[in-house]
Amino acid sequence: MPLKIRNKLLLGFSIMLAPLLLLLSINYYNYGSVFKNIRRAEEIRKGIHHLSQLQLAFDMVIMPANDYLITADAAEKKEFDRLTGEIDSLIATLSAKKEADSGETRMLGEIREGSEGIKKAAQEIFKIKKPIGSRSGAKLMEGMDVLSHRVTTGPLAGLRETVEREQEERHRGVEAAMGRAWAINAAGSLVMIALGVLVTFLYSNLFLMRPMRAIRRRTEEIAKGDLRAKPGLKTGDEFEELSDAINSMASEIDSLHAHLEELVEERTKKMNEALKDAEDSAGRYKTLVEASPDSVSVSSEGKIVFINKAGAFLLGANNPGELVGKEAIDFVHPDYMEIERERTMRIMKGEREPGLLEERIRRMDGKEIYIDGISVLTVYNDKPAILSIARDVTYRKEARDAVRKERDKFITIFDAMEDGVYMVNQDYDIEYVNPALKREFGPVEGRKCYEYLHDRKEVCPFCPNKEVWAGRTVRWEWYSPKSGKTYGITDTPVKNPGGNVSKMEIMRDVTDSKRSGKELKERLEELELFRKTTIKREIRLRELKEKVKALEKKLEEKRTQPPQ
Repeated sequence: MPLKIRNKLLLGFSIMLAPLLLLLSINYYNYGSVFKNIRRAEEIRKGIHHLSQLQLAFDMVIMPANDYLITADAAEKKEFDRLTGEIDSLIATLSAKKEADSGETRMLGEIREGSEGIKKAAQEIFKIKKPIGSRSGAKLMEGMDVLSHRVTTGPLAGLRETVEREQEERHRGVEAAMGRAWAINAAGSLVMIALGVLVTFLYSNLFLMRPMRAIRRRTEEIAKGDLRAKPGLKTGDEFEELSDAINSMASEIDSLHAHLEELVEERTKKMNEALKDAEDSAGRYKTLVEASPDSVSVSSEGKIVFINKAGAFLLGANNPGELVGKEAIDFVHPDYMEIERERTMRIMKGEREPGLLEERIRRMDGKEIYIDGISVLTVYNDKPAILSIARDVTYRKEARDAVRKERDKFITIFDAMEDGVYMVNQDYDIEYVNPALKREFGPVEGRKCYEYLHDRKEVCPFCPNKEVWAGRTVRWEWYSPKSGKTYGITDTPVKNPGGNVSKMEIMRDVTDSKRSGKELKERLEELELFRKTTIKREIRLRELKEKVKALEKKLEEKRTQPPQ
């Protein structure tokens, strides 16, 4: 059967193709300008994003040095190195997109100089051995604050303003190009519409409307339930095939109608069963949440919309109803307010939390406590919400702080001892060295204990660490070629708060006592040899005296005998 409808459509399409191609070519040129401006605007947007990251990095880069002055934790230097590396990477990324002689390059240079100044000041801070209460460290910290503020409010703010101004210009270019595109499309559309209306009117009157009316009447009859077979159209084209297909469909619908009722009944039964299972699961979940010893809460649009009994107790409320509708941020301690806002923004973007977060909160009664919590994005009443699980860790934190204070007391004692003291973990990393031992062997500088004390590249074969980590106290002596001294050593296991075991070694210089003991032993040996020699000589003298007496006796006897 010839495809007459298709041929007519091809004819009408051919008539409309020429102006369509002309319209497309004009649009292609115009949209090229649009896309060029859009690509540049996207590059500028990325630049603004990098500037935002740079702003955040400069806001945070002074914190590790400040924390080091407060806690003396050497790990803060690693955080500082990470932030300065991020700043250098962002400056390099922004510099790669700027012209060599532009004002933006000058501002980037000023930002780079500010970063280098912060690095130098921070390095001086991290060189301070006892940073807590250090006046020089505080002075350096003030300089870092001033330098960071100068960079963020000066060249960084100026660079951001320049980039945003360029972005506005690109947006205006895009809007102008889009306006031209709309005008071109409007004119072209009018032409296309006129041709389309003309072709459609002629084609529909000649070849479409009559068979379509017949098919419509047949489909209305089928919709009303008349599924009896009837004569189809005789047009010699696709409408005839469609009419035959409709009649065939009506017959199949009639045969499938009864089967469909059976399927609907079966599916309804299964859906009711599934709904009952879902209600049971929801009930079990609610019971589990209510019985949980941890606080479980849901906040939507910043307000608490659900909280279990454990959560109400945690926040100092008599029942969950007192907390529903309150602002969740009101319970956060002011010191953690900004951290909580940033955390909420990340969660709402779909980012996953890396793990438990320790946070300080204020209960309804004003009492301040510490919690460990984790939050995830969820949906509550068809709205995005945050599901949070938390538990009170105030006692654990207080215990940890108490252990830290006791450890600081012991370190103060060790620092005042004349004997050398150091601590080492099970990876042979030195955790502490007192001043007396540093005077003998110098600074540790990240070396393992066998490198620091013995100048070895591997674990010492005579090392008693395994016995110490098994819980035994070991006493032994060791001669150090490095210091030329002999030490009496006591190795004792020390259990850390985390449960792992470190070794504490006390080294006492016994060189003089060893030397005195050796000299005493040599004198005793000499005296013993003299004693033995003297005794032998006395015995020999006695033997000689007895022989002399015997000879004198024999001579006397010979004198007294009468002559023969």
